[in-house]
Amino acid sequence: MNTIGKRIKYLREKKKLTQKQLADATGVQRGNLSHYEKDKIKPSSDAIISLSQFFNVSCDWFLIGKTEKKGRKGKSDEEPLILRKLTDEEKKDVAKYADYLVWRRTQEEKEREQLDIIAEESDTYEEKKRRDS
Repeated sequence: MNTIGKRIKYLREKKKLTQKQLADATGVQRGNLSHYEKDKIKPSSDAIISLSQFFNVSCDWFLIGKTEKKGRKGKSDEEPLILRKLTDEEKKDVAKYADYLVWRRTQEEKEREQLDIIAEESDTYEEKKRRDS
């Protein structure tokens, strides 16, 4: 991803958004998003700011592909301001909770997959029953 357009497209597709959905969410015109992604035009600073806030990445990442500025003592630009106010222990608690949320979502996805399989098997069974009747 060596261009701004490729980075925009990468994040949009990663979030499974259409250009229209991204335009509606950020206020950036859909036509402009298309041109950005095709590297036909460069986004304005307002567009970069809006997109970086929406995707929770730094403007630097959009512009040059880097996520940290020098001299920040390891603090990422992507760290929300509210987290900077927490103690290290509180940040650990937040990280544990985030891990739990990811685990829970994974479990829910597995459960949905199992239910889909059961539903498919049930449909297949019902179809077979109808054919045999």
